Amino acid sequence: MTGLLALVTIGQSPRVDVLPDLLPVLEGRRYAEYGALDDATADDLAAIAPVGDEVPLVSRMRDGSRVSMVHARVLPFIAAAVERAAADGAEAALLMCTGHFEPFETSIPVYAAEPLAQQAIVESVTGFGVMNPVPEQVEESRGRWEARVGGRVPVSAADPYTATDREIAAAARELADRGATSIVLDCFGYSSAMAAVVLSATGLPVHLTRTIAVRAALATMDA
Repeated sequence: MTGLLALVTIGQSPRVDVLPDLLPVLEGRRYAEYGALDDATADDLAAIAPVGDEVPLVSRMRDGSRVSMVHARVLPFIAAAVERAAADGAEAALLMCTGHFEPFETSIPVYAAEPLAQQAIVESVTGFGVMNPVPEQVEESRGRWEARVGGRVPVSAADPYTATDREIAAAARELADRGATSIVLDCFGYSSAMAAVVLSATGLPVHLTRTIAVRAALATMDA
């Protein structure tokens, strides 16, 4: 595949916290970064923020701060980012978020990280537990993974944008204590450095969805 691949974050680009882990996978590929919230105003951010018991998605802003949003209200911003990429000549886009997104209308193919990563993991790993960013996501995350697996999947929470190494290690040990034999870091915010923290805390194999999803997207495009 020699065409341009758009890497679309639901926060702001560039994702300097993500790209270093992706560069080995992207070697020899043409890519460009786009952010759903690249041009978002303070009013926009207030409008997409979760209210009450709405389940949030979380991402990173250009200045390194954390942003929280609701799927339905951020979707138009994501679609607009994909269309900016298409106007720049992108042949396809990878949505760099492992939250659940139903297919939406765009002028170029969009590969969602969630089903790509889940399929790759379920096909090759058993007995895993899942770490996701915030407690509000735990039940929804468990339901999606268990539907894929057809059985029990323990889920814990540690925010990749705010948690300390100690908190990440504690969330990992919680999964190990609940019987996990490997751990899935289920957010693009989790880095290889965080995976090393989890490995050190538990001794269990760690599966990093940011790299798994990119490899799966490229394999799909090349098929």
